Amino acid sequence: MKFGVCLPNYGTHLSKQALIEASREAERLGYDSIWTTDHILVPREHADTYGNILDCLASLAYVGALTERVQLGTSILVLPM
Repeated sequence: MKFGVCLPNYGTHLSKQALIEASREAERLGYDSIWTTDHILVPREHADTYGNILDCLASLAYVGALTERVQLGTSILVLPM
């Protein structure tokens, strides 16, 4: 069985440092993959969670340069964007 973790590329506690720490910790703990998510239309009631979001591919490119072993993936990718 393989396990992955979703990176904090969205939400109120979004920061470059959070991406760095989460990706390095996932690799240190032996997770197989790290993931990002993408949203463009967010209902008002979820604006606090998904209203502040980093581009998922740029986030993966950034943490890909900081990790050595984990695989990278997107849980959602809005292709028209």
